[in-house]
Amino acid sequence: MVRRSIAAVGAALLLAGCSTTVAGTPEADPSGMPRPDTGSYATAPRTVEPMTEKVQAAAEGFRMMEIIPLATQIDGSVRYPGRPGVGRISSSIGSAIGEGVGKALEGLEVGAYTSAGDKAPGSKSTDSGKDLITGVFRFKDEAAARAAVGNPAVFAEDKGFAGSTPTPKVPVTVPGYANAKAYTKTTTYSTSTVGLLASGRYVLAGWTTGSLDWVKKFFDLQIPALKDFTPTPVDKFSTLTRDHDDLLKYTLAESTPTIYQATLNARTMTPMQSDITAAVKDFADAGVDYIARAGNNVYRARDAAGASLLADRFITETRTFYAGSTESKPKGVPGGRCLTYPSYSGSKDTSTYCVAPVGRYLAEVSDTQQTRANQAIGASYLVLREAK
Repeated sequence: MVRRSIAAVGAALLLAGCSTTVAGTPEADPSGMPRPDTGSYATAPRTVEPMTEKVQAAAEGFRMMEIIPLATQIDGSVRYPGRPGVGRISSSIGSAIGEGVGKALEGLEVGAYTSAGDKAPGSKSTDSGKDLITGVFRFKDEAAARAAVGNPAVFAEDKGFAGSTPTPKVPVTVPGYANAKAYTKTTTYSTSTVGLLASGRYVLAGWTTGSLDWVKKFFDLQIPALKDFTPTPVDKFSTLTRDHDDLLKYTLAESTPTIYQATLNARTMTPMQSDITAAVKDFADAGVDYIARAGNNVYRARDAAGASLLADRFITETRTFYAGSTESKPKGVPGGRCLTYPSYSGSKDTSTYCVAPVGRYLAEVSDTQQTRANQAIGASYLVLREAK
């Protein structure tokens, strides 16, 4: 269930399966259904554009993301995801973790990070919470990784936000990791802790407004996970694929292609779901193996029953997140369901979220315009009727 993690606003869609009827689940005969309103959306499988160099690097980044510990393994309260990053991402590291860390990691070959917090979707935007970012960044060799961690920029004051005075960093020690570099930084709003550690040719980076122990536990879990990981050489990135079983053609196109257009296995996709804890169970119960994501996402479940189970779970979870939601049925989409809800408690802005199971596939759509969401789920349904 992806609501707002990395998809563009107005285009976070998830696709559904075929017209197979699940035993015990009443379903209208598609032959008697009116044709969905699809607006300007394509209604047939599409041709996916070739991978660029940035997309190839992102493909290696997604491989790395699969071995980053889930935030819930570090602390069960941080179960709601933020934005991830993959590929050659030193600039976004500066925005996510800090300017000094971003500068220190400028020489990376490739990397990945995930983020999560304890604030559920739909919470008031002014609510405070605890957040966690964890990442793995690969360098050309061990010496380069150690040099990055030892870069003086790590402890240099970051520029103040919106012209504010830079905040000093106070060095701290991560228990059990004498070679790590770590600091805390206190602002008007929160105190954050950052820790960097070289492990072979990799730099492990943790940022949190939670406990220093969260950084330690990340190191504890990440180091052994790296031992079984086989990196792809930079000159072999072009041999990687971002697709699996040609599933991307069943997605709706992004308005502007991004590096996040990919078919990911369930483990890689889990930290990008709306509720990490729920996703682990949902994917296991429904037998989800791969998810294709672009302008929308297409989940492939074990069978039609699994896709229908996933649809029910996602609707229930979304309704739980967003009080005051109203349900509707998209025209011409058997089994399709939509929820329209305030963006957060008390908000006048709304979003519409739709799902539709089609055989073993699930289509999921989210948009700030209800009409557009209904058109997208209608188009997704028609596309997925051709899926194998």
